[in-house]
Amino acid sequence: MSTDDVTTFSASCPCGEGRIVVTRTEPDHPWVRASQIHYHGQLECDACLGNYAIENGYSGTKPRLVVRADLEAKAGANVKVQLAEENLEGAPDLSTIRLQLIALIDSEPTKAAKHRLLGKLGFWSPSYGTFIKGATDGVTLLKRASAHAVVQAGIKARISEAMSFKGKLDEIAALKKRAHSINVNTVPTGAYWMQA
Repeated sequence: MSTDDVTTFSASCPCGEGRIVVTRTEPDHPWVRASQIHYHGQLECDACLGNYAIENGYSGTKPRLVVRADLEAKAGANVKVQLAEENLEGAPDLSTIRLQLIALIDSEPTKAAKHRLLGKLGFWSPSYGTFIKGATDGVTLLKRASAHAVVQAGIKARISEAMSFKGKLDEIAALKKRAHSINVNTVPTGAYWMQA
């Protein structure tokens, strides 16, 4: 049975009254990959918690101390994107667009033609060799497609119901651009076990 090496690091917080504590966990064997190392940071200072936060990364990435206001602004902008996409998902005409796309895909006479059509409509599609090994009917192909992808494909296919969604797609694109433009500033700690 495998075990993990757990190491704890700490340093002073920005105000000097508390601590930043980071726990590093990795498998206990000599061939550890960076993706197997996990970091978890915690800010243990009531005075600093109002201004700063710890942003824990994904596997293999070190946590970072960030400005709390930046982190909250980014999270708020991402919530707006998510709500706009959920509204699109619940749109009444979406099922009509989906059914028309299914009919369009199923009207293609060969698997090769379906594969080409999916590429033209902007759907991600594997190589043709991989594509023909799976189900190639429209229902299966669109089962996991997001509302955003369905509407974009509908616009490319010139489905009239999809054209009315162009404004919503532009709004979502603007919200995504806004969320992406918000920088979450890293506060330097000087600790090698945190992002600089």
